[in-house]
Amino acid sequence: MRWGARFAGHGVWLWVALCAAALRFWRLGAAALIGDESYYWLWSTRLAPAYYDNAAGVALQVRLSTWIGGQSELGIRWLNALLGVVAVCLAYAIGRRLFSARAGAISAAVLACGAPFVVISRHVYTDALQIALLLLNVYLLIPVANGESAVLPAWRFWAVGLSTAALLNSKYNAYLYALAVLAVLVWRRRALLSDRRTWLAIGIAACGLAPVLLWNAAHDWASFRWQVRHLFGGSSDAATMLRNVGHATVYLTPPVALLAALGLCRVRDGRRLWLLVPALILILPILLGPADSPRNLLAGVVLLLLLAGDVVDRWLGQGGWIARAMLGGLLVLAGLYGLGTTIDAVRPTALPSSSVSGAIRADSAGWREVGALGLRPEATVFAVDYSIASQLRYYTGLPVHTAWGQYRLWGLPSICGAGATEGDVQVLAQHYLDPVRVTERLRDTFADVQGPIEMPMGESKTLRLWTARRCTVDQETFLDRFDFLTLAQAAGAR
Repeated sequence: MRWGARFAGHGVWLWVALCAAALRFWRLGAAALIGDESYYWLWSTRLAPAYYDNAAGVALQVRLSTWIGGQSELGIRWLNALLGVVAVCLAYAIGRRLFSARAGAISAAVLACGAPFVVISRHVYTDALQIALLLLNVYLLIPVANGESAVLPAWRFWAVGLSTAALLNSKYNAYLYALAVLAVLVWRRRALLSDRRTWLAIGIAACGLAPVLLWNAAHDWASFRWQVRHLFGGSSDAATMLRNVGHATVYLTPPVALLAALGLCRVRDGRRLWLLVPALILILPILLGPADSPRNLLAGVVLLLLLAGDVVDRWLGQGGWIARAMLGGLLVLAGLYGLGTTIDAVRPTALPSSSVSGAIRADSAGWREVGALGLRPEATVFAVDYSIASQLRYYTGLPVHTAWGQYRLWGLPSICGAGATEGDVQVLAQHYLDPVRVTERLRDTFADVQGPIEMPMGESKTLRLWTARRCTVDQETFLDRFDFLTLAQAAGAR
């Protein structure tokens, strides 16, 4: 117990938070923006209630971040990194309140140095905001789950409702979390149904659905239709499920995956159900479905890590030095992965790192020099890869277009068909798309096609540029022929 007191006491949570901050803020602005970050930056310049791909939370986050920190890479990222540190502090507070200070410190330590959490905090995805809001919501719900609602002040229910409403605008899988938590709490605490404050909280939370619903209703439910296609597209056979599990383990890194799996122990403990059920509902559709997207597991994994802190804490009290050595080894290994991931996203390292850190480094390579690639302001610039259209906009200042759904909703210039603009169309694509296929489609679409010109950008990455004139088809045919997902699938890109 003395070891446990040393681990959980003397401000250890503060040291964990400082470690989290160091891993997230070290050279935060060193790398150029990756595709997701520049895309969400573009959203932040065109604020809306929702977007083709997701809810608007991350756009508001980037807008606030750049309003305070400026339009640089650091200005775009700093608030996202801070949310990652806030999440670590909330994990400690939740573990301490639900279980013990040592359990909270264990969960917070894994969240602080775990490679996937470092990645989503250093680079702007939709996940850091979602996880911070989810943990805030869990913290506010603890006394409700513990059966203390009768003595709670009214502000607690307002706070629960508001945090849920904000969470529903961070990422669509938050809907599953909210429904699961509500179902488990009402099942275990039926008295909540007769409490008017419960319905107040539910009503406030439901208001969080309004922006997404109103935007989708005005855009033929485009965002919901895209999410359904993305989630259920492809096959879901046993081989796919096994591949998903393997990919998830590699993405999460083995120490984090193992610690998260420990959260599944002691499933018969009814006090843990209100976290365990939402965790499983967030995780199982990704592991069992055809959409191989391990980053979408992270919200559920965070809940499992909270539960794992309690499991490991109990084992430490019973297992002596063996349990302490195993925990120490896992935390050291997780820390090495986290440190390696932080470094590898900036420069190669021999340390173990996340499976995505090298890809992130390659994605960001060369964009600061993109202004020398010969793009002309008087030409219409079209990017086949939707992921690079926003990077080109950020680093060149040119209005680059693409066939991706969100750009269509914003409105594209008439490149083909009636009213097509005169002049050159500069078409860009990255190296992983088959240049022969792209060239063939361009020649089937335009009367005059030149290129491609190859422009190396570092990290084995090449950008190809074609110049086309006089389109011979209508606009929709042109956009359909240069749909990125279709071309990427044909090229075997993943």
